[in-house]
Amino acid sequence: TLEQPITGLRQVTWLRPVTVGDEGQELRLTLKQHEDGLHFTLADAAELTQVYSRGMVLTEPPAFSPPHDLATIRQRCPNRLDRARIYTLLTEQGVDYGPCFQQLETLWHGPGEVLAELRPQEIGVDGWLPTVLDAALQSLMGIFLAVGQAGPRLPHTFSALNVYGELSQARCVHVQASAADAPCNLWLLDAQGQVILALDELTLRVPKDHNLQTFLTLEELGRLELLAFFQQAGFWQRSGAACTEAQLRQRLKVSPQHQRLLAALIAILEGAGLLVRRNEVLVATSTVDAPEWQRRLRDRARLAQELAERQPAMIPHLQLLQRCLAAYPALLRGEQVATEVFFPDGSLDQVEGIYRGHELADHFHTVLARELRSAVEAWITAGEPAPIRILEIGAGTGGTTGHVLHALTGLESRVELIYTDISPRFTQHGQRRFGNALLPIHFQTLDIERDPLAQGFTPDACHLVLASNVLHATQDIAVTLGHVRRLLRPGGRLLINEMTASRDFATLTFGLLDGWWRATDSQRRLPHSPLFNVAGWRAAFREAGFTPIAAYGEPGVSTPEHYQQSVLVGELPALATVDPARAPALEELIAHTLAPVPLSQTPPEPTRAPVLFQEIEKPDSPLPGSLPTAIETVISEVVAEVFEMSLEQVRSGRVMNFTDFGADSILSAELVTKLNARLGLNLKTTVIFNYPGIRELTGHLHHEFGAQLQELLLVDAATPPDPAPPTTPALADEGISLEILLRRLEAGELDYATALAQFPGELLEH
Repeated sequence: TLEQPITGLRQVTWLRPVTVGDEGQELRLTLKQHEDGLHFTLADAAELTQVYSRGMVLTEPPAFSPPHDLATIRQRCPNRLDRARIYTLLTEQGVDYGPCFQQLETLWHGPGEVLAELRPQEIGVDGWLPTVLDAALQSLMGIFLAVGQAGPRLPHTFSALNVYGELSQARCVHVQASAADAPCNLWLLDAQGQVILALDELTLRVPKDHNLQTFLTLEELGRLELLAFFQQAGFWQRSGAACTEAQLRQRLKVSPQHQRLLAALIAILEGAGLLVRRNEVLVATSTVDAPEWQRRLRDRARLAQELAERQPAMIPHLQLLQRCLAAYPALLRGEQVATEVFFPDGSLDQVEGIYRGHELADHFHTVLARELRSAVEAWITAGEPAPIRILEIGAGTGGTTGHVLHALTGLESRVELIYTDISPRFTQHGQRRFGNALLPIHFQTLDIERDPLAQGFTPDACHLVLASNVLHATQDIAVTLGHVRRLLRPGGRLLINEMTASRDFATLTFGLLDGWWRATDSQRRLPHSPLFNVAGWRAAFREAGFTPIAAYGEPGVSTPEHYQQSVLVGELPALATVDPARAPALEELIAHTLAPVPLSQTPPEPTRAPVLFQEIEKPDSPLPGSLPTAIETVISEVVAEVFEMSLEQVRSGRVMNFTDFGADSILSAELVTKLNARLGLNLKTTVIFNYPGIRELTGHLHHEFGAQLQELLLVDAATPPDPAPPTTPALADEGISLEILLRRLEAGELDYATALAQFPGELLEH
């Protein structure tokens, strides 16, 4: 036993981490007197050769350590992180701290220096000791942020640790280091700056399985590329460079629809410590001039290549990030639409890899599919007759669907899947990919922001509804979940896979899409995003009548508040209440049973017509002149090819209104690509928005490219008349489809009484 109290340690080395399981871990501390002092060894109790740490024990009073001037230190550390941001960054770097260890309240950092404020003490000294020491080590992240390095680091060695006072009085942590990889000095201080503990010449090491010495994470690379974009545009090229957000908007000519994105981009640079906001002025910090940042800016192409080589599964993410940032000037000005970048030539291939094929994405798909099978088995065990109906919202390229089909192996005869998406392009893709599946699949368009009953879906018909990375993109989550509830039967479950933390990569890429900013309930979302955290989803579930029953995050992350991505499950009560606002006349008008598509057949064309096409009166006569007619023929042929319809259907009076397609114009991108190939033009996707019908587009192409197309199509030119605007069909016109009538009812163009009075035969027939 020691006769004198321990006042410190010196020459300490951490050799390896201690792994503690549920049953605990027994360690042995050995003290041994040597000529130079008292040495200690911490080893495995069962295997003493397994040494975790060693060093020397001090019992002499430490030398005086002068107080620190907190106000002066604060002036040298202008970059601030709040508690939420601190622990989000640490989680991104692979270190997840539970609530007890989240003891940093605020962190300020500058070149080679950090000042951190600890949370007020809430527990006794005995319990406070490990948490306050750990918080002191957590504050070291500020040193690495200043030079653009990240990733988990473990303490390795220190030359001396001296204790001057009670750790319960610690209120601040002060860190100094000459460089990120150099030894640092750390002090725990009380509220007046008096030293409580001093740690000298502390060195850190990177864990073997997180070797980030030679490459950056995708998030960090995105921040580098973003800074490079602004610097190339003339902003924040050196420390102290300043401008206002209004000046930024003006010089970059940012279009109105991208002004919220610009604010989010600024927030990314602020969070990285590259900018500080002084009133309305955005000022570049000294971090911009840090040699390490400058080197990484110059070497970012090599760093990206190293990232791709080390993590091939991240190549699709990296490629999308690079394509987006390269197109930022035109995108922010509104001269290019984001879907041209996301879906070059209308192809889905570039985006498919984002949602599948890498470990973390596959993990969440697997978790969701596992929960889905468990729910199906529960229905079967309860005696539910077949089929157990599963509906997928926003199925997209089928990244989740593939895992679901695999999970349902052996249950094919008991289930039925409805594959839906707002875009017919995706439902067509799904049909090609999964059309030969062993279980019956029905492919149908669905806009979950509209009443699903008005789109041909039966109320209370589905046992399970699933959605991956889609529900956040709707305007009002309460309305959306209300529509989901109408699809589910009593006791049904909703399973979602969603990002539950803001990520810079998502903002830099998906933030370019209009859907990222559509939310009208932004007060419920995470800042600068349409996302909800786990608590937000649980609250939304409860308000919509779902009971939250499960939430799963990344492997190794223990607290839901730190989940970056989550699978969440909500369940309706077994006895669902009836919605009194549901009109019986409307139910009779639109409810019908969903029938699965036989494996040997293709879904009939009429099931797609209500979403894709808008009937108008046929023009009295075709466009005069052989060149306009030839142009219209080519457009009609391309339309038929892209939307998988016959040419006769396109010409039969169903005139395309391209702006009705939605889904960020994925189909429009493919349409323009094929028109360019057929006509030898270089049209942009925006032409579809400016001339949103076949006749309008024909007139535009004839006017702008008549001479070029005259030679290509080998016909005589003629001047077409001004395109006739679409006309609304009269109620009594024969041939008006039930779908057109339903859309007019939904839009409020007629009331139910008028429809019933003028179309009793049709309504009774349906």
